[in-house]
Amino acid sequence: MNDTNQKQLGNILWAIADQLRGAMNADANIAAKIGDTGLLQTEGCFTDSVVGLIPMRDIIPVFLELIMRGQKEYLNKVATTGAQKNINNEILREVSVLLPFVTEQQRIADCLTSLDDLIAAQTQKLEALKTHKKGLMQQLFPSPVEV
Repeated sequence: MNDTNQKQLGNILWAIADQLRGAMNADANIAAKIGDTGLLQTEGCFTDSVVGLIPMRDIIPVFLELIMRGQKEYLNKVATTGAQKNINNEILREVSVLLPFVTEQQRIADCLTSLDDLIAAQTQKLEALKTHKKGLMQQLFPSPVEV
């Protein structure tokens, strides 16, 4: 690429097969889809269904992971179809990402990460309320067998 603001590397895992089973900041029993991303917290190894990307000095990994997460719909469109949908390194190389200066990357990453954290906290609250409601419903309306 000629534009120095465009990079294609990052410290992320990228699912390239449609039915990958693995740990990408998710439970090992969850199947990842094309374009699912996750930041590695420790060293690791993975199958050929995952691409590991290593950041350059002027790229904040969290920012790049968030940007690449936005490419998921595009990658699903261009994925080849066989026994399962698939993308390869050539397709990934074609993904262009415009990068602002590191300070701006950090501000954007901080903002979006704090929103992700807020969404996760609200989701947990919602699940707790649903569980509480279910318990109340069971107490208020016991099954005929329990009466």
